[in-house]
Amino acid sequence: MYRATITNRRVVSMDSVCLDTRRGFCICIAMFFIKYGVFFLVIGYRYKLKMDIGHIQQDIQQAVQQAVREENHSYIISIYVRIVNRLSKWVPETSKKRLEEQFDVEFFTQLLKHRQFDWKSLHGLTNTTFKWIHDLQMPIRDSSTEAARQRVLAVSIFPEAIGMYVNEVDKTLHLMEKDMQEFIQNKDHPVVKNMLEQAISKLKP
Repeated sequence: MYRATITNRRVVSMDSVCLDTRRGFCICIAMFFIKYGVFFLVIGYRYKLKMDIGHIQQDIQQAVQQAVREENHSYIISIYVRIVNRLSKWVPETSKKRLEEQFDVEFFTQLLKHRQFDWKSLHGLTNTTFKWIHDLQMPIRDSSTEAARQRVLAVSIFPEAIGMYVNEVDKTLHLMEKDMQEFIQNKDHPVVKNMLEQAISKLKP
């Protein structure tokens, strides 16, 4: 049945009022999902990306442990070189020679091939690597970096210890690189300039 109401001498269809109300409600719902749907989509993507990175790191750790057991030197050396290159990317030119000397790839290769890379070598490498990261990174990361170093030193099985070293260094470098990218994007800010100057001063011999 056709229904109507009289308001201010105008005849307004109740069906029209309901239709407009439904349209308004639908528009509100659509606006909500457009606004917050994108937000949750971004959050979901970041969570998935974080999980994917975690799985990749875990896969690398297991691959390194297997390579140590099988004495797959070429794979271990490739991982070592990748770590050195990632560090070198952020080291000032004045400090690159010192980095290369402390991470001598040829010396590391000879240690592996002659089975001379032992616990002392691993602990020395661990301390040296995290010292470089500590000097390059933002101070806010110092405690988490030290915790990562301690996790490596706490492992008592040699292949697992090397795998842990690679995993913890990779995660710590990932955070440092993320921070560095943000620094670059805001490099003209006075606070950022000051922090960069402090970081560079720590690298001076």
